[in-house]
Amino acid sequence: TDPSVPSSITFLQLAVGDVPQPTPFTGSNPVNDLDTVQSQIEAADEAAALAGVSPFTDPDTTSTPTALIDADTLMAWEDLVNAPLDGNERVVIVDITSEAGYAAGHIPGAVYWSSGDRAENRFEGPIDGYNMVLGAEKFQSLLDVAGIDENTTIVLTTSSSVSYYPSRLYFTLRYWGVPKNRLKVLNGHNAAWPAAMLTTDVPTIADAGSLTVAELMTNTQVRASLSEMMDAARDRRGTPVDFRGDSTAAGSTGGAVFNGNINNGRYMDRYPYFDDEGLWLSRGEMISLMAEYDIVVSDFSTDESFSYPALPYCTKGNLGAYGYFLYDAILNVDTMLYDGSWSQWGALSDNVDNGGELSASENSGGYALEAWAVDNATYMEEVNYGLDALGDLDAFDTDPTALTLDPADTAANQIENIDFDYQIQAPTSPDSETAPPTEGDGDLGGGC
Repeated sequence: TDPSVPSSITFLQLAVGDVPQPTPFTGSNPVNDLDTVQSQIEAADEAAALAGVSPFTDPDTTSTPTALIDADTLMAWEDLVNAPLDGNERVVIVDITSEAGYAAGHIPGAVYWSSGDRAENRFEGPIDGYNMVLGAEKFQSLLDVAGIDENTTIVLTTSSSVSYYPSRLYFTLRYWGVPKNRLKVLNGHNAAWPAAMLTTDVPTIADAGSLTVAELMTNTQVRASLSEMMDAARDRRGTPVDFRGDSTAAGSTGGAVFNGNINNGRYMDRYPYFDDEGLWLSRGEMISLMAEYDIVVSDFSTDESFSYPALPYCTKGNLGAYGYFLYDAILNVDTMLYDGSWSQWGALSDNVDNGGELSASENSGGYALEAWAVDNATYMEEVNYGLDALGDLDAFDTDPTALTLDPADTAANQIENIDFDYQIQAPTSPDSETAPPTEGDGDLGGGC
């Protein structure tokens, strides 16, 4: 399709104001969930809270006001980089990039982590989601490869021009229980390091990290599952923030059944939060910029134009990770990344004429998949359908075992349930032969 030619858009103007709460959600209180069926993620949060206390110690030398650090700060920690696992303060630098990018030059001591392993495809609800939070097995391999223990501060950077990689890995580490005070992101990434000081030497990590997934405490409160995103949109609790820009613009539907505005939603343009040198804007500059998009951050409390938590998203959770890092690490705002993003949300339609596949008559099981449809007034303020893009829609890949699930069923939150099960069944030492549960994964989708 010629990108200069706007798509043919059919607009559905949705009713404004109170709408009935459909089954399985039975409440109508917009303030809290006391009158509703407990959401999947809240049930998972309560279960995860029983997993134990974080083994990480509080940092001393590497304590900083925010997770964003500059090159001078990292240089001052040179003697701590890949220090022995002897109970003392230490630093591990993780360069999340392509193999070629890492080989071309990286910060001395930085270990390589493939940008292709930033996420994986995982089923959630009735659909196979692109680019979801990294599963336990791959996360454990990161702990091992990088040599991470409870006294380690992890610094994230990248050799790539694709600068959302560190933000996405920051979210993953927060999800798996690494505390904020043990996470740093190098402002400007490798480009902020003196080019003459980059190296091609690969560091030798003498010992695998001593931490295991079973010792950590999954922090599912940093991730908005599909059911929680539906819950937030239904009662206008929290503010969805689209980091793709204005999703109502003509031609913005590409690859999805529909696009538009989620209830109480806002948007940010794709890359307005960096200066000309690729450095994050200051906290004050960022707050001023966000106000231009009707996102008011005042005393980090609910105000009339913006309610918390902030729920950043994009197409596949990558640009949305900028938003998560901005809110969590720089502004200290209550936030949850919706990693399913529009590749998931924009497929959840029962409008057969426009390519929706959630009609009971359209699936082999004949189950009421309409409960997952979100292109209606319960969840959206405005919907547009790209009629000329039907041939470009991604295949709707359903999990046959989940076709009977509805959004209030805790079993439909497969991702967090599997991750929690992995933790409580995983070996507590690398030498154990216990095999924790696993799940299959598909090809990781590219894009933002």
